[in-house]
Amino acid sequence: MEFYFTDRKFNLLGIVETSSEAPIAFANEEDRESINDAARMLTGSVYFPPQQSDKIKRMAALGNFVLFQDENGKSVFMTIMDMEHDPKAGSRLIVAEDAGMDLINGLVGPYQADKALTFEEYFKLFAGGSGFEIGINEIANLSRTLKWESDSQTVLGRMLSVATQFDNSEIDFSFTITGTQVVKRYLNVYKKRGANNRITLYVGRDIDNIITKGNIYDLCTAIEATGGDIDGVPVNLKGYDYTDPTGRFKLDKKTGIMEDTESVKIWSRLLSSVNDAPSTGHITRLKSYETTNKKTLVDNVIRELERASQPSINYETDIVKLPKNVKIGDTVYLADEDGQLFLS
Repeated sequence: MEFYFTDRKFNLLGIVETSSEAPIAFANEEDRESINDAARMLTGSVYFPPQQSDKIKRMAALGNFVLFQDENGKSVFMTIMDMEHDPKAGSRLIVAEDAGMDLINGLVGPYQADKALTFEEYFKLFAGGSGFEIGINEIANLSRTLKWESDSQTVLGRMLSVATQFDNSEIDFSFTITGTQVVKRYLNVYKKRGANNRITLYVGRDIDNIITKGNIYDLCTAIEATGGDIDGVPVNLKGYDYTDPTGRFKLDKKTGIMEDTESVKIWSRLLSSVNDAPSTGHITRLKSYETTNKKTLVDNVIRELERASQPSINYETDIVKLPKNVKIGDTVYLADEDGQLFLS
């Protein structure tokens, strides 16, 4: 695999290969992606002979770019954000990110929209002039009236916040690269990333092991929520009319507390052998959100209750063999037939 290093004007400074036989080699590389923070990070070490130390300093300088194609053939463009140079060991550790300095180092302050704006309009407000433009936009028809009180937030953090408040949408970045020139930089927004190709991985063949971990530290069956301030007063759900079409969630208009009528039967403080399906005795938590829109606040609370009204269960798996066509956001199925554990 080849990695192209350029200066900030996209002049090619060097090509580094992962081959151990290369005079200058790139090793211990990790290409990490995350949906939650829209991050893609490359870490790795450039190994070089002593006489090449100065060249590597210039080639892999902070702020320079790394270009490569990933295993799925996608063009990737990253900015070197961190480094550690060890001339005695003949190594230079680099950390590069694909949002680059424009969105990571740029900061924005408080903002309150006076009307409902689209995702693209928020993008122009906070990321206009960053060099990025909107690419894929699966929520172009949606608009929201949003507010932020934070004195300082990165542009990337603000765009993640915008996406979250547009029905938990997800963002990523893509690039059009010609030679070593990045000619287009895109921020893409999706309703949900990934596909379901019914790929199943089996313990003993594709997976070495699945470890199950769980706790109930954050479990609750009701939430009293507040949103952002309007005229100095936090928005709440007192007096708001809401009827859950499924019948599971009930909003107490007097208190503004959203209750889960199903989970309380299991986790109520009043549960006993003589009261085996209680409707009261909720475990209530306070949660705060940034939105000043009550419908959005209700949506956020219900999503949180769906998650928090049951034990937090996490699975750690050591995957030995992962099909190359699996991409971030895709659904895969894990099967431990001996342990009768089947996950997606």
